[in-house]
Amino acid sequence: MATTKTLNILYQSDNYYAPITGVSMTSLMENNKDLDLNFFVLDDKISDKNKSKMQTICDKYKRQLTFVNTDKILKTLKELKVHPFKGTYTTYFKLIALNEINVKNGRILQLDGDTVINGSLRELCDIDLGDNICAATYDCTMNGYKSLIDIPATDKYYNCGVLLINQKKWKSYKCTEKIIDHLKNVRHGYYTV
Repeated sequence: MATTKTLNILYQSDNYYAPITGVSMTSLMENNKDLDLNFFVLDDKISDKNKSKMQTICDKYKRQLTFVNTDKILKTLKELKVHPFKGTYTTYFKLIALNEINVKNGRILQLDGDTVINGSLRELCDIDLGDNICAATYDCTMNGYKSLIDIPATDKYYNCGVLLINQKKWKSYKCTEKIIDHLKNVRHGYYTV
């Protein structure tokens, strides 16, 4: 029998997106029954009813679920005058929260709530991140969009909806502090819709 592997999963959700996030969580648990999964959900006013549904799903699969209060993060984003995306700050929460999540193995898989997992993630438990802060994948995007977010057309664009974070390196490189400094001194946001 294979050794049990642990994977810490970070989602961010508001109440509107909670049912979709619940589907993502279910797909992950259904396809990774051999993994010890710990879920952390950055809670942007998720209703008690939707929290209860998420908890019921996690209880069914005997998985740990922690809702993380985001009041302090929201206050920081507003103080930095960050522009909300479609009327909400939820999408920014993951950038600020990674210092605050306590995990045993220092590895966090950050997923957007609209991600469906249709296979095993076991190999993510074993990937040697070395001195890298995170593992990400290239994503396709139009060059016109790259110019809106100040990325040269020749540069690669990474999908931040699926990131495997090396929390120890994230903290030692002071990523959260650098993001806050960037939002404060360079640009208040990248979403203008």
